[in-house]
Amino acid sequence: MFPTMIDIQLLRKDIDAVAARLKTRKFELDVNAFNVLESERRQLQTQTEEMQARRNSLSKQIGILKGKKEDASAVMTEVSGIGDQLKANEVALAELQAKLSEFMLSIPNVPHESVPVPVLTKPTNSEFFDFGFRAGKTRMCLKMW
Repeated sequence: MFPTMIDIQLLRKDIDAVAARLKTRKFELDVNAFNVLESERRQLQTQTEEMQARRNSLSKQIGILKGKKEDASAVMTEVSGIGDQLKANEVALAELQAKLSEFMLSIPNVPHESVPVPVLTKPTNSEFFDFGFRAGKTRMCLKMW
């Protein structure tokens, strides 16, 4: 079974509310780390999309130039340079997505608003009966058969 993670749209929409709900589970969400990863991803994705649009428009221009029987070698070299940059950006984007996914997997489930916040003044688990061997103390074990 694959581990589940919190929906990224929930974090993008209202990260402060998620952080507050996670505090009830005694989990400190690193809001700054998420914001840094998300802004880097957004910037890199925007840059990649702009480069793809530029490459597409230059490719159309190459077709027009070849249709007019003009030299398109300068535009073709520019397109190949953009292709190399695109490959580098796609690798960087994949690495950033992996970091973001790892961050998301480290976040526990957010408790629903209807779940009461526990208020513990003392430990609720108390020991009623003890038997067996313990370090430094020898006790007789009860046989269960």
